[in-house]
Amino acid sequence: MPSNGASGAMSNTSILSDRAVIAVRGEDARTFLQGLITNDINKVTRQTAIFAALLSPQGKFLHDFFIMELEGNLLLETAKATATDVIKRLSMYKLRAKVEIAEMPHMRVGAEWGQIGISNLESGNFVLYKDPRLAELGNRFILYNSEFQILNSQNESAYELHRLKLGVPEGNADLTYNRSFPMQWGYDKLNAIDFNKGCYVGQEVTARSKHLGELRKLVHQVTADKELPPKDTPVMSGEKEVGTMAGSMGAVGLALLNIEAAHSGKPLYTGGIEIKASLPQWIR
Repeated sequence: MPSNGASGAMSNTSILSDRAVIAVRGEDARTFLQGLITNDINKVTRQTAIFAALLSPQGKFLHDFFIMELEGNLLLETAKATATDVIKRLSMYKLRAKVEIAEMPHMRVGAEWGQIGISNLESGNFVLYKDPRLAELGNRFILYNSEFQILNSQNESAYELHRLKLGVPEGNADLTYNRSFPMQWGYDKLNAIDFNKGCYVGQEVTARSKHLGELRKLVHQVTADKELPPKDTPVMSGEKEVGTMAGSMGAVGLALLNIEAAHSGKPLYTGGIEIKASLPQWIR
């Protein structure tokens, strides 16, 4: 979906160097992924991408990724730091499926937001798609020509701050590998879970969480008047631990908090800093 090169107010654009692309190709590619991921692979077309997660059999978070189609192949955009483990996990289930799984190191990932529809991208050599999680996140794109340039690119921290201000969690930057449950992080609200598709790894636990409606903790936006402490720092209400910090940038971040404690009116502290917590608008 190339840009039309229109002039006018430009969108904000960042190359995301912490993201990687994995190709899953072969005649069994769609069937193979359908039995593993939380979303419905049949929603993926040349114009539409999905957001999905890979879970453990116990329903705990392992990885998340975007999936789109390019020239008949399925491309998974995921965190670069954990791309090798994504390939390893997928390969465990490969068995006799006619599928090839490989990282695409020449491909780069980016995001654009703001004045969407007037792109900073020059025409050609990229695939552009709407971020399926939340409209305010804008578009994402994959450059498949390593020499391709974009106009007026910002530092990628600008995008991360935009994401955190929207209260949207992302992968192992916020969730904890093989410990977090995606429903607590609003992955159902972010269009990562299809409750009507067939079986996938971890489905039973995920479906039970939805139908019982017994979530005691949820992702919250947190702010402070100084820099927030790192991920996994406990959040306290008095002497009681009521949650843990997730990712942050400066005084803006996310935390997984006990819902009752977060809205009790009692002060919350993390790393000795008082914080303010609220549910993201998209989860309310």
